[in-house]
Amino acid sequence: MDNYKTYDLQSCPQATFESWLAKAQDTDKTPEAMTLSTLGPNGEINARMVLYKGREGEKWAVYTNLKSQKAIDLLSNPIAALTLWWPGLGRQVRINGATEQMEREIAKEYFHTRDKNSQVASYISQQSSPINSREELEEKFFKAQKEFENSEVPFPEKNWGGFWFTPEKYEFFIYRDFRLNDRFLYSRPDEDNGGPWEIQRLQP
Repeated sequence: MDNYKTYDLQSCPQATFESWLAKAQDTDKTPEAMTLSTLGPNGEINARMVLYKGREGEKWAVYTNLKSQKAIDLLSNPIAALTLWWPGLGRQVRINGATEQMEREIAKEYFHTRDKNSQVASYISQQSSPINSREELEEKFFKAQKEFENSEVPFPEKNWGGFWFTPEKYEFFIYRDFRLNDRFLYSRPDEDNGGPWEIQRLQP
C-alpha cells in the first residue's frame, strides 16, 4: 500500500492541488495557467488557456465575457475539464467537473478588483466577435480609458460574468524515468457525491 504523503498527496484533492501549486511557484513562470476544455453546441471541442482565480469551498471560479465561446459552450453544455502542466516541477493535474453560472454580485465584486486597464479592456470587448483591425481595437480602448480616467469603470452588465466549476474527478500525475509515471485518481462513489474522496493509483 502506498504512503501517499511520499507524493505530496493529502486526503483532500483541493489541499493537494494547493500544495502542488505552491511548489510550482518556485519552478514555473505562470503556474496559475490552465487549459479549460469545453464542448460546443455543435459537438466541437474547444480549449483555451485561462488563469486559476481561486475557489469558494470546492467550487473553482472562472471569469469571462458572457458572449465568448467558452461561455456559449458552458451555457449549452455545463461539463468541462481543466488541465495544469508544470514542466519545471514535472507534474500535471487533470480535473473533470460540472459548471454553473456564477451569481452576478460575486462576478461584479471580482471585476472591480482587477487592474483598471483590464476592466477597460473587458468593458470595450465583444470577445470572439470579428473586428476590422488592431487600430480599431486600440481606438476603442483608448477612448474608454480616457472616458473613465477619473471614474469607476462600469460593470458590463450584459456581457461579463463568471462560472463555478465543481470538480468531480482529479488526476495528479508525476513524471518519472522510463515512463514509470505516478498517477493518482481522486473520485467519489457515484451514489454519494458529497462523501469523502477515494484515492487510486493508476498505471502509467
